Amino acid sequence: MFQFRSLQPFLVVSVAVCTTVLVQAADRFFDLQPASQSRISAILAQESKLPETLVRAHLTGTDLHSGNGFGHTVAISGDTVVVASGAFRCVKGGAYVFVKPRTGWQDMTQTAKLTGSDWGGCGVSGFDEVAISGDTIIAGPGPTWANVYVFVKPKGGWKDMTETARLSPNGEFYSLASIGISGDTVAVGYPNALGNQLGALAVFVEPAGGWKNMTQQTATLTASDPGPGDQLGWAVAIDGDTVIGGAPYATVNGIKWAGAVYVFAEPPGGWADMTQTAKLTPTYDIGGELGQCAALEGGVAVGCSSTTAAYVFVEPIGGWTDMTPTGALNIPPNSGGFISASISGNVIATGAPESPGYPLYYGAAFAYLKPDGGWQNVSSPNAAFWGKPSGGNQFIGQSVSVSGGTFVVGAPGVRNDTGLVYLFAHQ
Repeated sequence: MFQFRSLQPFLVVSVAVCTTVLVQAADRFFDLQPASQSRISAILAQESKLPETLVRAHLTGTDLHSGNGFGHTVAISGDTVVVASGAFRCVKGGAYVFVKPRTGWQDMTQTAKLTGSDWGGCGVSGFDEVAISGDTIIAGPGPTWANVYVFVKPKGGWKDMTETARLSPNGEFYSLASIGISGDTVAVGYPNALGNQLGALAVFVEPAGGWKNMTQQTATLTASDPGPGDQLGWAVAIDGDTVIGGAPYATVNGIKWAGAVYVFAEPPGGWADMTQTAKLTPTYDIGGELGQCAALEGGVAVGCSSTTAAYVFVEPIGGWTDMTPTGALNIPPNSGGFISASISGNVIATGAPESPGYPLYYGAAFAYLKPDGGWQNVSSPNAAFWGKPSGGNQFIGQSVSVSGGTFVVGAPGVRNDTGLVYLFAHQ
């Protein structure tokens, strides 16, 4: 048997050939199930050998208070993590930036805090949503409940700052619920837009001279078959020239609240007002609310159902077309429903913050490794991280983000809704 210890004194990894793999912590679990014994490094490090060091780090803010809900959303790009923190009464939140130290990930407070220049002394002075692409971070919604704040990393590195630019949609768009960024393009979900909660997505493209304040979106993306209460934009994801949006309360084949994910491919002439390129729908016959979350990378789309599974859709060779799932990632027993998802390479991460169920919301996060034959039905996750019963309602998995061998998990309920972010990494 080969055994090593991580930098965390309570974390032990044991590997025995042809047996099981288990990663245990004294107060929480990050369990690798037996089927993953030969794939532990692929899950954690995308490598073919056992990682020498597995680190679990806690990320927190220097000025957090009960009610901030730090970790409501998280995002990672390379060596940079950004975390959303809302406002509670007069306790301001913001977007907290964490840059990986030269010595590797470790327990740490923020490198920088990003805030809005239009925030008042009390009230809405925090962010619920964050996203990152390279050196650009976006956050929202701010006091208007509609704007996106763009932050471009200064030449000297991330520091406390207000926005580089503010993106404002037209008057029909309000109640921002989701955001995503890829390169020079920002996608935003407004599930209450256009009346009757039809919902829509707004796309903003960076101007030639760099990001600056915008008072009109570049394009509006809508469904060709909208229905009252569909709430397109509940979730959004963008990768390159493709945007997807979740409409979890759409009626599909007569099934109320079946949900759908709409795909929009950028036209040859650039983003313009359009309806969907394709519609991704479930095969179940219940109100599973597909579209509670969305993730997209390299022609693979993920949509969460709050009751059944996370569904994977692989883009056909000829391009996106109306289709049903390529595979389903089953929800483990007693874990509630999936609310968040992220994809990086061969790994899909999901979050179930309401695990195990009312009135106990400890939460959990899971990782699924792409099977050898490609994405298909997967009966159980390859890895799991569960909240401890003694910790109260932690809402672990309210947000997840994965990049290469690094997993970031938001737990906004920890310490009476102060919040905490967990980071797992190979280094």
